[in-house]
Amino acid sequence: MSSIKLVLRKDKIKSNGEAPLFLRITKDRKSKYKALGIPLEPKHWDEKREIVKSSYTNSARLNNLLRQKINEATQALIELESSSQQFRGADILQR
Repeated sequence: MSSIKLVLRKDKIKSNGEAPLFLRITKDRKSKYKALGIPLEPKHWDEKREIVKSSYTNSARLNNLLRQKINEATQALIELESSSQQFRGADILQR
């Protein structure tokens, strides 16, 4: 089984204090990351719930965009798992 998660990469904080947001796909204990192109200050990110806190401007729009990205990755995962082919985490990111 594979898992999909949103991750704020605090190890890649830029000089302006923002960290990039990534989509992490884990399959067979191997993780692949896809950059979403969304920089965010760590104080605006709720790690447990994987959402942008309401203290951020346009947090509702950004959370909807993030849910859409997760849904797209989940659909690709379901399609690949329903077929009898072998696939990797990178195959999900390419769809």
